[in-house]
Amino acid sequence: MADRSLTPDELVLHRLINRTRTTRDLLGELERLSPEQRALAKKSLSVLRGKATFDFEYRYILLAAFLDTTPAQVAATLGEWSVKLLVRDKPARACVVERLTARGEDWVREFVAAALRKVSLAEHVPPLLDPLIDTFELPLPDAPRYWLGWMRTRSAPAHHCRWEKRFIAACAAPNAFVVPHGDRTTYLDQVVRRARNLRAAEPTDDPALLRALLQIFDRGDRIGGQRIAMLWLEGLGLIPLLPTERTRVIAALPNAGGAFAKLAIKQLLAADLSDADLTDLALAILPRSEKGLTRIVVKAATRLTAPSQDLLDTVQLIATDQDTTNAALARDLLEHWNTGPTGQPQPSPGGDLVPGIPASREQDAGTLGLWRAPAGRCPQPLRDHTDTALILDDPGLAALIAKVNTDRRGNPDLQEHALAALVATAHARGPVRVRHAIRTGIRHTSPHNSILAQLLEKLGRRGDGELRQPMMLESRPLTFLPVQRASDALGRLGELPCLLSTPTHTGFQVAWAVFAKRARRYREANLAVLPTDVAVALARLDRSKAPKGLSAFEQPVHGMPVDLATVIAHWRDHPARPGELRSLTTQGEQSHIPPSRLLEIDGDEPTSHELLGIHSHWSLPYQPIYAHQEDPWVLVMLPEHPARPAGLVLYASRTFALSIFERIATTVPRFGPVASFASLALASDTTTKDRDRAAALILTAWDEERLTADDLVSAWRSPWRGIREFSAPRVTETLGRIADAGGLALTWPLLTAMAEEISGQERIPAPASTVLESLLHYLPEVRAAGVPVDLPNVTALARRKAPIKAVRVAKLIVSKL
Repeated sequence: MADRSLTPDELVLHRLINRTRTTRDLLGELERLSPEQRALAKKSLSVLRGKATFDFEYRYILLAAFLDTTPAQVAATLGEWSVKLLVRDKPARACVVERLTARGEDWVREFVAAALRKVSLAEHVPPLLDPLIDTFELPLPDAPRYWLGWMRTRSAPAHHCRWEKRFIAACAAPNAFVVPHGDRTTYLDQVVRRARNLRAAEPTDDPALLRALLQIFDRGDRIGGQRIAMLWLEGLGLIPLLPTERTRVIAALPNAGGAFAKLAIKQLLAADLSDADLTDLALAILPRSEKGLTRIVVKAATRLTAPSQDLLDTVQLIATDQDTTNAALARDLLEHWNTGPTGQPQPSPGGDLVPGIPASREQDAGTLGLWRAPAGRCPQPLRDHTDTALILDDPGLAALIAKVNTDRRGNPDLQEHALAALVATAHARGPVRVRHAIRTGIRHTSPHNSILAQLLEKLGRRGDGELRQPMMLESRPLTFLPVQRASDALGRLGELPCLLSTPTHTGFQVAWAVFAKRARRYREANLAVLPTDVAVALARLDRSKAPKGLSAFEQPVHGMPVDLATVIAHWRDHPARPGELRSLTTQGEQSHIPPSRLLEIDGDEPTSHELLGIHSHWSLPYQPIYAHQEDPWVLVMLPEHPARPAGLVLYASRTFALSIFERIATTVPRFGPVASFASLALASDTTTKDRDRAAALILTAWDEERLTADDLVSAWRSPWRGIREFSAPRVTETLGRIADAGGLALTWPLLTAMAEEISGQERIPAPASTVLESLLHYLPEVRAAGVPVDLPNVTALARRKAPIKAVRVAKLIVSKL
């Protein structure tokens, strides 16, 4: 329905709903509506709701419950935010449930179906729909996100509500188990207490509950969800039952997290496993990366007298592993079974030099060709970002705005494309059509929406089509620039022919030829280019390909005394200084804060911003303490200046840090010192489950020549390691995965630098020997590639007499030089 002004009678209803102070007063007013007012309210419900204030939109759900409405009409009043507010207003929610229940089973059945068809609402409606479903014993929903919301708000065991069936349905929904708010001990105590009360009132099918929970591990749900599932296993008292479902438990182990795998091994090995079950358990655990679990199972497998060929093959692989302890255990197991890696009893490798340490597999299998040069960068053109493709028809425009409205992750690709399409479509088809699509497509936003969605919502509410100048927020200092750029563009819809800074190729790159063509369109239209648009475009252009002659860019910059050619020349001839990290001093109550949480990034300032009149934290010292507050658009806004976004990697939590790094690794032309340092921090801190992803991103950055081996070595030797400590074993594990994927040329210089540093220490901690083991493992590959190897500290370490693992491995390394 097109937007229109309210009639006098509609205005009376609007004021009644939005100006009544309390829910109790509103309920009284709705009870007193005359038949004429009810008829008008039903007819004008969508118009009235469209004029609602943000905080009172939920009251129109209450209004619809008082009217003779259809299920579809009531469902149409449900919005993500309005449902949240209704759930918080308990008297309003109770009234809505009571009135909808009074309409009968058929009506409620249609309403539940209509509500669940709105996918974005599914996780928010359980508090509203559950009582209706219970009253009429309707079939339980099958929408996965419904059960995500149910687990968050209504999962506590309770009787007389089909709780067991609901819980089993929630277990069947992928990633429905969410991390609880508050203390986990309190959460567990609540589950234990509620489960006890439930079992006192009605019996529970514990085997069925256990089988349902095992699905979570079998699917490989997010690790946080698996931890919550383990709390439920404990709270429901199901852990002792694990051996009774040994087949399902073992089948779940390949995808399960380490904590569940450890629990399962403990329970299963304590039971009387058959040889077949023990073999299956070993085949599920031994391929995993956890060394401790491998050692437990290898030791347990000694009671097998007739191992299967699959198990023999698996143990033989471990016998050639670079972890010398596990390899020795595997060799002992093979000898116990009276067989070796070649099927016959064999002596320990290396003669009398290091008994019990296996030879590396390269001796028998040859090298794998892991040393190679980087592949190089090959950006692909973005077909949907051309001048023609950006001009949308009405359905395309509505669909794009709907995507922006439902985006909760702040997708930079979507925001970039949407902003460019709105500018291009408004210029080609007129701004009125675009503003109308914005106004009808985005009515309300929340802080969870992207910054573009929030700006569009504000634009839709302003009749003059102008946006106020944005304010810099302390919690989102880097976000100020993308907000300012988008505001500048949206405030001139229909006037601007295009954006200079819209990416033309993958990796948010802008081609010089297209940039020149876009600038020419501004000259032909006698328009000045926007400073923020120019600033972003320059950071996406290849400086090395900048033309020497810039007469074609002699055109004005809006509000600036310099022209575009002057700005480009200054940018071309004055690259930014390298970024750097500083640790802020701690004082008073901050003294307990670790240095890694008191970082400041300086340097890497865009040199063009001063000429363009842009003042933001991109040019000021920046403290990345609000990593979760900055919009993801920040990460791709200025690819040439990665220091500040890289600072967010250092401050963010592990998985979130990986998501930030993914953007940096695929967009910045050169990492620089801060981003290189962040790469090592990620290699050290990432979880085991995410380590392959982190390794792949670092390898991609090297392959595309954004990151070099020297960058990593410099980061390792950086004085900033006093700010942020790295775990050498975890870094080594990540480097190993990069090397195995063909990135040995990237990782070897860092491995040698780490090994030399460790070997030069007077006391070498046991975990540090993993670095030397990795060096030993890849040494044949390096020698086969003809790369000279010089390891004076490792050689000196091999001459020591200390009976420690590091010395034994050093001797093996020296024997292969």
